Amino acid sequence: MHREWLDYDMLMRHARDPDDVLAQTFARVIMASARGTLAAPGVGMGLDRLRFGALVACYFPGADVQLFGAACNPAAPCADCTPLPSDEFDDLVQLLLEHRSDDSEQTEWLAYAIASGCMGGDHLYQDMGLPDRQALSTLLARHFSALMAKNSANMKWKKFLYKQLCDRAEVRACSAPSCQVCDEYHKCFGPEDDSGLAQLSAISQRGPNAAEVQLPDWLVDVPDAYRAQVTVPFRHERFEDEPSRAYKILAYDRNGECCYYRHHYELTQVALDDDDNFYEEQAYFEEVKAWRLASGQWLSCTIRGGQAGDCRERSLRPEYAVVPERPR
Repeated sequence: MHREWLDYDMLMRHARDPDDVLAQTFARVIMASARGTLAAPGVGMGLDRLRFGALVACYFPGADVQLFGAACNPAAPCADCTPLPSDEFDDLVQLLLEHRSDDSEQTEWLAYAIASGCMGGDHLYQDMGLPDRQALSTLLARHFSALMAKNSANMKWKKFLYKQLCDRAEVRACSAPSCQVCDEYHKCFGPEDDSGLAQLSAISQRGPNAAEVQLPDWLVDVPDAYRAQVTVPFRHERFEDEPSRAYKILAYDRNGECCYYRHHYELTQVALDDDDNFYEEQAYFEEVKAWRLASGQWLSCTIRGGQAGDCRERSLRPEYAVVPERPR
């Protein structure tokens, strides 16, 4: 294959549907493989010749000549389309396929594309040529929803996938007893950013861009001094009561023990506006969050407020306390 003629635009000119997200994703991973930016270069994404040929025929009909040569024989072996010789790669594919949302060929091909991206040296979305982490998360949510649900702590995707492999093999890859007490926490969790500034700001909540950092929802309101002591949740449950505008969230660690709690409720009252029309307004609200600490105690944060029209109530300082048990 003549790689000097192979580029993203060439593939997309052959795309059956140029707006198809999977077509764009496959084209980018094929390009990354062809450029040799992944550990095992080759355009086939670890697929054998027949399966990769089926992918090309499905998404890029007519591109097989540029990819495989003018005298293309679908049954012939191809040096660029041989499976990657790596137990690690096979384990990643198997992990993804075990959590697939459907049995389609497209989802199987995507599993190989993601595993190929894991062979690179940058963040997974970058190695796959995707614009940002959200693009990757959207693909995973759609095609590997069970795996997406497991990453409730917002661990970076490549690290999360490899951690799943280590856990399955009962291999301890980190010297820290748990994530929440690890000095390298920010390298595994939070925003994926080239400079590292956003990661650092997300953990310390300091720095010029701190207000712009999107923390995992469960970590919001944890003070700096306790950030390394809270237990990281891996599974969340949410309960809602719409009539009373109330909800409760319980989150659990890897051992199934509750490590995060949150509730919110509102009381309303009927009021009259200036035109003597009745409307419902908030009379009182309460929100409580609590995090289990490494010591076994709980850090709680309580915010209470009065009428909706009084914006001063919303700016009240949260009340923190360390208590022996979680709120109920």
